[in-house]
Order: sequence, then C-alpha cells, then structure tokens
Amino acid sequence: MIDTSPKKLESADILTLFAFRYILDEPHPVINLEQDLQDLNTWPERLEDSYRAEWTSYIKKRLHTIKAKPEKEQSVFWRKHTELMSNRNNDQRFAEFANQILHIQSLASTDNITVLPTPLKRYLQRLLQL
Repeated sequence: MIDTSPKKLESADILTLFAFRYILDEPHPVINLEQDLQDLNTWPERLEDSYRAEWTSYIKKRLHTIKAKPEKEQSVFWRKHTELMSNRNNDQRFAEFANQILHIQSLASTDNITVLPTPLKRYLQRLLQL
C-alpha cells in the first residue's frame, strides 16, 4: 500500500495525484474530472495553480471514505490502483489524459513558451491593481 498521508499527497507529482483522482472519480454535478481536463486545453496553468490543491483535497476525502470500508473493499481499490499504475496503456482513457497532463507539463517547463493571459484574466488583473 502507498503512503497516502497528507504530507505525501501534497508533495506527490501531478501524475500520481491524477491517477488517484481518476480512480476515485464519482459522478458529481459540480466536480467533473473530464471537464477539468478539457479546460486544460484553454487554461493550462490550472494544472499547477488550482488542480493540484483541488485534487489533493478530493483524494484525501475519498481515501478517508475508503479507509472506513471493510478490508476486502480496500484491497479492491489498491489492486485497481496498482493495475492502473503498472499498465497505464491498458486504460485508453487514462492514458490519453495522462499524456495530456505530461504534454502540458512539458510545455510549462520550456523557456520558449509562455501562457498568454485571457482577456478576462487581464481585465481582472487590472481591476485588482486599482
């Protein structure tokens, strides 16, 4: 079993957080993982600016729920996690999302590319400077 203490989760790499978030995903009217990932195409800075904190919080809550379940159900979750992490390419949806995250990370780490603020973001920044 992986150490899922709050400190370990907060220092985990974004792909590890995504794997947990992906496995723990449940349908919710407000929280939508698929929409979050689609939004990355428009707002790639969200990956580190907000998703890291949102996913960590979501994971902590859901892991707390899993740890309260019977041991057999916990082992099903950990087996699913292990399988996903060792055979990423077997789950095509996960692999596509993981590749998108890795691509955004690689773009963010290059010196040749900068994220241009959207008109709304520029407007809000000017408004905050008043």
